Amino acid sequence: NAGGSTGCNSYGGNYNTGSEGKLQIGEIEHTLMFCMEPKGVMEQEAEYSNLLLQAASYKITYERLEIQDQNGQTILKYTQR
Repeated sequence: NAGGSTGCNSYGGNYNTGSEGKLQIGEIEHTLMFCMEPKGVMEQEAEYSNLLLQAASYKITYERLEIQDQNGQTILKYTQR
């Protein structure tokens, strides 16, 4: 399972990895809080969830995980804290 926080709500879902860095993220479930602040957080959550569903592959480099769409474009970057 993958999961985290999108700024207001928590999310989680299943994912599958395959050969050559393939990645597929299944249905994502969210908690149902509605946040007014910070401004734009609900729009941010919707965009983030949409990007997760577009995941087609991943790449791990020193302290960074990058997720790409089906065209090989990096759509999300995560750094280790």
